[in-house]
Amino acid sequence: MPFHLLVVEDSTADTRLIRLGVARCPGCTTAFAEDGDIALAILRRVPPYDHAARPDLILLDINLPRLDGHELLALLRADPDLGSIPVVVFSGSPNLADQARAKANGAFAFVVKPGALEPFVDAVAAIVLGWMEKKAGTSPAPPIAPTGIEGLLESGGEAQRGADAFPDSN
Repeated sequence: MPFHLLVVEDSTADTRLIRLGVARCPGCTTAFAEDGDIALAILRRVPPYDHAARPDLILLDINLPRLDGHELLALLRADPDLGSIPVVVFSGSPNLADQARAKANGAFAFVVKPGALEPFVDAVAAIVLGWMEKKAGTSPAPPIAPTGIEGLLESGGEAQRGADAFPDSN
């Protein structure tokens, strides 16, 4: 059973590191949205995203252009069709007010992005694998051995964007 992840992130550098973390998660398909407006279009299956599958998890940055993470989170929680999708905020903001606002708007967790490369990639892998295990109903797997950034860059494939990553499985 595939696991569908929607990443809402505007930073090219962070997107690249997130891809490295997701590469450690076999069976995970990933779509990326650069802002909250695109994410909402994917989630609501607005063309050209009308064949997008429902994500099992949203990994959401807070500081986004146009529709920011807080606004998107509030819209998701108010939507009866989308409100049950778990959201983990993955943000560079250590601001306690951002954390409190995200939790008040229904975020499952708020994770501050680590500043170093390897812990950043490890954090993404741990978040995604944890949710994959929850969906599968399996017990926690043993910790993942850290993989060198260079090895992941050489072996990791590019994640697909938008609806192409989430073909409708129904």
